[in-house]
Amino acid sequence: MPIRPIATGIAVVALAIAIWLIVGGIRRHRWLSLLRIPPIVCCLVLVALLVPTVFGFAGPHPFFNKPAPVSSGRFVFLQVNSDPGSGRSPLFAVSAQTGKTLWQHQLQSAEVRLVSDGQLLYIITLLPGATQVAAFNGLDGAPLWQFALPNTLVINSPILVGGTLYLDAVSSPSEIHLLAIRAADGKQVWSVPIDLANTDGPWNIAATPDVLYIQPNGSTIQARRPADGKLLWTQSVDTGSIQVGGSIAAGPNAVYVCAEYGAVTALAAASGAVLWIYGNHDFFHSAAFAGDTLYVTGQQSASVGVTPETVYALDANTGMPRWQFATQSRNASALTVEDGRIFVQADDGIHALRLTDGAVLWHSEPHNGWTFADTSPVLGSVLYVSAIETLPSDTLTFFGPLKGQMYLYALNTADGTAYWGATVGPVFTIPPHFVL
Repeated sequence: MPIRPIATGIAVVALAIAIWLIVGGIRRHRWLSLLRIPPIVCCLVLVALLVPTVFGFAGPHPFFNKPAPVSSGRFVFLQVNSDPGSGRSPLFAVSAQTGKTLWQHQLQSAEVRLVSDGQLLYIITLLPGATQVAAFNGLDGAPLWQFALPNTLVINSPILVGGTLYLDAVSSPSEIHLLAIRAADGKQVWSVPIDLANTDGPWNIAATPDVLYIQPNGSTIQARRPADGKLLWTQSVDTGSIQVGGSIAAGPNAVYVCAEYGAVTALAAASGAVLWIYGNHDFFHSAAFAGDTLYVTGQQSASVGVTPETVYALDANTGMPRWQFATQSRNASALTVEDGRIFVQADDGIHALRLTDGAVLWHSEPHNGWTFADTSPVLGSVLYVSAIETLPSDTLTFFGPLKGQMYLYALNTADGTAYWGATVGPVFTIPPHFVL
């Protein structure tokens, strides 16, 4: 049964009753009667509540639409997994300036790794029995090059530094290589085997133009020369606890190792010597380096449970805290630094903080469900976030399936206002197990 005609009929009846009560009260000179005011107000409120449905405004509609201050040659790429059970998902290329969808590509697997420089897109697709590595032109989706790695699994998202893609290649439980791929043409620059004595994870990679760092397990860091993969040094990180997960961040003079359960350890880029250690038996989730400051998110251990997810700004040279900001989230968060600001994606929304002192510049509503875009979350002064919005049903049903739509928003990094909002991909059915 269609909803809009029903809503229209109810709104017309409610409005007619309100007008009848008002006109009747005026004629009898009793329009201020307390007995008439409550039903008049109720009818008018009901009409106001039904107006969005009557005029089709009940869904998430982007009323704003002005170009974002970025080059017309920059793009944001978004994977829309509208059917989680299919094992396939479409990939969309969206203009970073206008939000217009330019092209789409059907991915052959939902297990993909995306890397982009804002103009070109590199896709690592995990297929049965092989991994495919490909590059695409952001403007029209034209393939530039591709090759397959037979019987190989890429565990982590690759990184792109100085025109080179670095990725891990697992051929078997006893054979792991680190590959350097020239981004321009897909040619392999070098491949080096990784010591398998203790590679139980994580497989983190970070790099500067001068040094490539890998973390083949929780307690070992290797520094390699980007030109040929030659091992420069190996360092064990001892925090007195078993390290699993975590992350690493590369700075010009040091690499910073964040244990998922342990501490943050700074190692000298030239020698691997330990410079400083921050924290003990704490939970660290993500890290980013900017200027002379290391920004990490984590939760400190407490006598009862753990503290909320907190951003810590640490002096990169000494490890001394400069400021900290606590969210209202109890789960791990994502972190990105750009345009003189730090952006934290947590359960309680996205927080934009000033780098110098952690002051809150703006904060999104948690119910928005905003998450950083798959690639290029920040371009210049624009932050790109996506969200799955639930659409109102067109018919009156009970316990029926919900409809969803992926939205992409371009936000001003200074105040969080939107330049534009755009739908990406088709409307899809949200399965009962799919949680927003």
